[in-house]
Amino acid sequence: MKLKGLRKCLLVFSELADGSASKYFPIGMSGNKRDEILSMMLQVIMACLTLKKENIVHGDFNFGNILYHSEEEEVINKGKYLHYLYNGYHIYVRHLGKLWVLWDFGSMTKEGDLDKLNDRINTNTFMIDIVELFDKVNKRLRHTSPDIFRFLENMTSYIFNDKNNLRNPKENDIIEFIKNMSSYLNFFIIISDKERYDIDTIDTLYII
Repeated sequence: MKLKGLRKCLLVFSELADGSASKYFPIGMSGNKRDEILSMMLQVIMACLTLKKENIVHGDFNFGNILYHSEEEEVINKGKYLHYLYNGYHIYVRHLGKLWVLWDFGSMTKEGDLDKLNDRINTNTFMIDIVELFDKVNKRLRHTSPDIFRFLENMTSYIFNDKNNLRNPKENDIIEFIKNMSSYLNFFIIISDKERYDIDTIDTLYII
């Protein structure tokens, strides 16, 4: 007997989180959370980079889909760096007491699939997720951190300036993108072609 109306689906299981970015970083949040929202943003960019390795675009970057874990050991590690290895580069992201994760992959698509939501470039790419993330962060920093606001606005312009790289960003494009962030946010993200033993790290995560 054949069962009709069935289709393949993906089940995602996640450890129970302590909260979401939407509640922790509400619109109109105070300026004293600036460093934490930048740490969150950079951790999520690394998560997007991991998805890109599988040609996956998350596709639904509302802050309710970014969750955090804040356990005692994370507080102890506050101020250290998460260490990522990507394409031969060592990337260090400042950890400020919370580990941020992506959730709700219901709008997930393969990179390059057409998406009417992104008809401004008629494609769906890793960089679109990043632009959506910048937009959400900027709405919270607009009045409290105008310098960071302008930087993220400029980064968005940088992404959209070269439509070919936006449609199909190569590894070197992404490295340059991270270097640009590192040059401005060097307290939060450091990129090096050699391991930095002078940086206090928590763990090494491989994006291969």
